[in-house]
Amino acid sequence: MARWSLALISPVPIDDALASELAALGRVSHVLAPNLVHYLYLAAAKERYPEARLLGPSGLDRKVPSLTFEPLDLESIPALQGSLAALPIEGAPKISETALFHPLSRTLIVADLVFNIETPSSWSTALLLSLTGTRGRLAPSRVWRLFTTDGPRVRASCDRILAWSFDRLIVAHGNIIPSGAKERLGQALTRIGAR
Repeated sequence: MARWSLALISPVPIDDALASELAALGRVSHVLAPNLVHYLYLAAAKERYPEARLLGPSGLDRKVPSLTFEPLDLESIPALQGSLAALPIEGAPKISETALFHPLSRTLIVADLVFNIETPSSWSTALLLSLTGTRGRLAPSRVWRLFTTDGPRVRASCDRILAWSFDRLIVAHGNIIPSGAKERLGQALTRIGAR
């Protein structure tokens, strides 16, 4: 018997084995795209979980016209109220990143706001991470400067994220920080939004 209502955030490919593990936890009721870049496996997730509500930032429907998205306004969704909070990072509309916070576990979830790839898997990955300023450390990519149109608004959004009471950080790119993440993220974000 399913215990939880699950939200998949930036889903990866889901084979039968992973689907079985998810089913043991609960029923997938929501699939979230946290920005305009993380959409590659949304159609497959929606096909596997046709009853799940699909949420994403404005403009994602132009990149994936075969799907219909609801806004990432989690406060308007009763099943997610109080269990998952969303905060759009303003000032970078080309990426439209939304940070997510799970208060019960004190976990912050981000897609491309920061990377934390401690050990690159290949020399080419190591080179790319070096060029973007993210090799071997928790850091925002230098690519954020290309996405940023309003530095003060990006900075203000990051300050609002840092006001959340989180201890753990899950990133789409790299290693999870199981504790002490708020202080580390605060240090990593000191230059984001600067132009």
